[in-house]
Amino acid sequence: MVTPSADVLPVCPPSSKAILRDDGIGTDKRLDGYVSRWTFWITITTLTTLRSGWGEQMINTHSVIMWKNTDGSISLSQRYARGYRQPEVVADPPRIAKLVEPRKSVTRPPNSLTFAFQVPVNHTLLRSHDASEKMIFATSSVTPAGKDVDANIPRHEHVGYFTFDLTKDFKDVTLAASPNNAPTAPQYTTGPLKKVEKLMILHGAIVSFGFLVLLPAGSLLGRYGRVIAPHKWFRLHRLSNGVIALPVITLGVLLGPLVVYNKETFRKHFANPHEVCGILLLFMYFAQISLGQYIHHRRLQIAKQGPVTKPHPPLNILHIVLGVSIIGLAFFQVRVRFLLLLACCSRRNRSVIMKRLSRLIIAVLILNLFLDHPGSQRSSMVGNTHESWAVVPLGSPSLEDMDHFIFALQILPIAYFGGYALLPRQLRQERAAAYAPLPRDTSDSAHLLADEGH
Repeated sequence: MVTPSADVLPVCPPSSKAILRDDGIGTDKRLDGYVSRWTFWITITTLTTLRSGWGEQMINTHSVIMWKNTDGSISLSQRYARGYRQPEVVADPPRIAKLVEPRKSVTRPPNSLTFAFQVPVNHTLLRSHDASEKMIFATSSVTPAGKDVDANIPRHEHVGYFTFDLTKDFKDVTLAASPNNAPTAPQYTTGPLKKVEKLMILHGAIVSFGFLVLLPAGSLLGRYGRVIAPHKWFRLHRLSNGVIALPVITLGVLLGPLVVYNKETFRKHFANPHEVCGILLLFMYFAQISLGQYIHHRRLQIAKQGPVTKPHPPLNILHIVLGVSIIGLAFFQVRVRFLLLLACCSRRNRSVIMKRLSRLIIAVLILNLFLDHPGSQRSSMVGNTHESWAVVPLGSPSLEDMDHFIFALQILPIAYFGGYALLPRQLRQERAAAYAPLPRDTSDSAHLLADEGH
């Protein structure tokens, strides 16, 4: 469960250099710190095991890993990652970290865990013209089994980035607790969308159209069309799921790495379930297209030798199961991305992106009527710089919207599997078509469109 927190403010004693928060930190984490003449204090609040490193990527990076043990103690292990494998313990790191008590001047999210450590100041960096320290962090919901510094570290599930700006002075800041511990709603500000945020919207719109419109449409055409229009359904099925969907899905998925590349803190590896699932979906779709082509070609060859008495061999069943699995996984993918947007997007534009992407997906699905509650809050975008990206009226996005979104999408499996009520009629048509004579003026392919068995 992601626990939202307020904006992180720089916390520092008078006349010290402030540590500023970067947009790469999600809502379940917060950061504050300060640098004095000799020491650099870092405090990070998260809900999970934490790994923090210096630099812009996990490999070839010195890092500090901290976790809470079952007895309440905190373990600190300094390690070095030589590749995408278990980081090695470093006996003599260049900057030795030391556990310290977290500062208590700032309120923390409920049910969260705060890690704090200090390291010597990098004086060379501090004296440079660009005195900012780039850092990367990773979290895992799994805690190491032991408290030893060489304990096995579980694979991280989320990564983020932040930059410490060591050039600005701030007065001491204290955040007072909310009355009665009541959570305060996050305050969002709007502004021109960044290039990466526009790419995110474009990526989400294209892949949603491909996976959540074209593929389901082709599946429904196959389920109902083979009974209602036996001589036309296969052409329409291949047109929707292959000819149109192939370039749309390929382009949309390839925009994903382009989004990552255009982030201010570029990383090269897959760091969350959305990215891993996206690549898996693309390869599953390519396999599905290849399997469909093979099944159709094989059926043509068999039909030349005589009647097709087994219209549903195992490969045809696999084609159906794989197609349903791809669409189901696409639904999961959309929900994961919405959750990651809530957790990781720039707080400045997170609300805008969530509104537009959610409403854009609903629009292309023609299901937004399920989200149109009578009392829902609407916001006018007239005169705003985002107007060119608005597709439908926008409301306030939330996890509740996503629950309704998923509920609306349940219509699709009901419609698809409900089509199996026509299966007896389909089988009768296939048996009749298998023994029908082949017209002389009709190609083999046209004849088989009526009894294509997948």
